[in-house]
Amino acid sequence: EKPLSSTYLSIISHLNLFEKPHSSEPLVAMPVSLMMTIGDHFEEKIIKFGNEDSNEDHDHPGQSVIQNCRSYVLPLLNTQLKVRMIDASGMEDTRGLTQDDVSIQHIISYISNILYLNAMCILLNI
Repeated sequence: EKPLSSTYLSIISHLNLFEKPHSSEPLVAMPVSLMMTIGDHFEEKIIKFGNEDSNEDHDHPGQSVIQNCRSYVLPLLNTQLKVRMIDASGMEDTRGLTQDDVSIQHIISYISNILYLNAMCILLNI
């Protein structure tokens, strides 16, 4: 999985949770990983930010990092409002279409338990 949704959620939470978004230290609201190519031999290396989380598998490139849906509740600056963002498994998992079907069913089950769903944004990396 390309960590698009997790990266997006981390950026959004960074902008909304902290009064000073510019800092010399990385502010990580949730674990994120990305694959980088390093050196003259183009070696691939997984770069990780944040604490280890048993719900996430950063060590198997191509597989969905997120194993089960997880909610992040983010306060909006200068308001009493909060936004719930849900990070879900990615599609096109290297384990095959059966795993994608399992992920879709888990997402449907997860959101069906939410009392109010005002909007949905699906991020695609094409």
